[in-house]
Amino acid sequence: MRALADEDPDFDEIKEFIPPGIASFLDIGPGQGTQAALIHKMTGADIHILDGAEKKAGKRMGYTDEEIEPWFDVNDTARSISANTGANVHTYLPGDDLPAVDLYLSLHSWSFHYPLEVYYERLLAVCRPRVGLIIDLRKRRLHTGAARRTLEKRFKLIADDIGRDRKCERTVWQRR
Repeated sequence: MRALADEDPDFDEIKEFIPPGIASFLDIGPGQGTQAALIHKMTGADIHILDGAEKKAGKRMGYTDEEIEPWFDVNDTARSISANTGANVHTYLPGDDLPAVDLYLSLHSWSFHYPLEVYYERLLAVCRPRVGLIIDLRKRRLHTGAARRTLEKRFKLIADDIGRDRKCERTVWQRR
């Protein structure tokens, strides 16, 4: 089983924006699960993760019409998080309904590798008022301005372009 790091620069950049007392969160595209594990260790919140499994993420999720293969299998990531934290991890595949949680998180994944609209309407359907969203918007993509305008209709921007300079604008939002 893969050991997860006890420190992470991405987590360090977002931890001040994680609301105290959250009971649950969803990490969309959790990678190896490091940020999810660290958020759980900090808050004790229930962990929900969404990613592809067994090389099946579905067609047309990315910016091309090609089949997309996830870099990490959601089930492997869940086992790794559980082994490192002792937490029960709830897993979701791209076509599944999204859970109602207290924080939605996506670093270097949703709106970074594929368009905002892939999950946006499903998130709105379950997203309660004042719920947080921490999301990376890819820089130098034509969709970045459109993604911001879409988010601004239902969310209030809390922090903009936080953290290290990279290929994305790390943003923090709160549902109106």
